[in-house]
Amino acid sequence: MTVSRSHLRQHASTVQISASEATDLIPESFDPETAWFYHLGDANAWVSNISPHDGGVEFYLHVNFHAPLNIVVDIIVLDPHEQFHLERQ
Repeated sequence: MTVSRSHLRQHASTVQISASEATDLIPESFDPETAWFYHLGDANAWVSNISPHDGGVEFYLHVNFHAPLNIVVDIIVLDPHEQFHLERQ
């Protein structure tokens, strides 16, 4: 899966991604951000191989279940990490 965002400008950005099962969409909700709820179901859902790049991030979404599911992904983009060196004493 590839996500493109203009605020992800550097390949050195720190990106945290989580995946979760979600309820069915609520028909009377007009806001896509509140049209569902997180659901702790029987499916295993996880993200691996997170790879930020200039303008986006790529990752693998894994879902281990025998039937189609609603899955939501939360993506948090942090500033590029600082580099530092530790010296032995």
